[in-house]
Amino acid sequence: MFHFSFNNYYCRHKEQHQKVTHCLHLLQLAFRCVQQKILDLKSQLRHLLCLPEPEISDRDSDPLSADMEQYINQYFIKSADRYNLTSVIHEVSESICSTLYEYPGLKTCSQLKDYTELAVKIAWGLSIQNPPYLIMYESRKFQPHYHTRFHTSDSDLDEIKSFLWPFLIDGHSGECVAKGVVIT
Repeated sequence: MFHFSFNNYYCRHKEQHQKVTHCLHLLQLAFRCVQQKILDLKSQLRHLLCLPEPEISDRDSDPLSADMEQYINQYFIKSADRYNLTSVIHEVSESICSTLYEYPGLKTCSQLKDYTELAVKIAWGLSIQNPPYLIMYESRKFQPHYHTRFHTSDSDLDEIKSFLWPFLIDGHSGECVAKGVVIT
């Protein structure tokens, strides 16, 4: 589904790279919007419950606040499959359509809507974990423990020309959980 979502709008070979780039951009945007939503929700809950900002040093001195933080995190994890993400999906859709204004048909493209919804749900599910999972797509040098080369890549080059898919890391340890696909 990921690679064929926009076939009606990207016909020529040259445009296939744009299609992949737009899919990756949408996934990046979904993660950014979801992460901001989580920060906003936690901030609102802390404000409502008069909880201090979580600090590692405060856990021993304020165990009740630390417990509440843990309960909030557990709630997000346990409600992941039923949490209403409509506002985030709408935000991502609007942003993509305004960015890709040269493709006006995308606003009504059911495949784009499906892909956006799926990307937001995946981003939500990965971002609420403890530790959270993060996508990475900004490295410029090929590293075999983070990247897999696309079949058209030059295996003698280490400079990354573009990402086709990000790599996934554990947000606390930085350990690679799933390799990204790159063109070198």
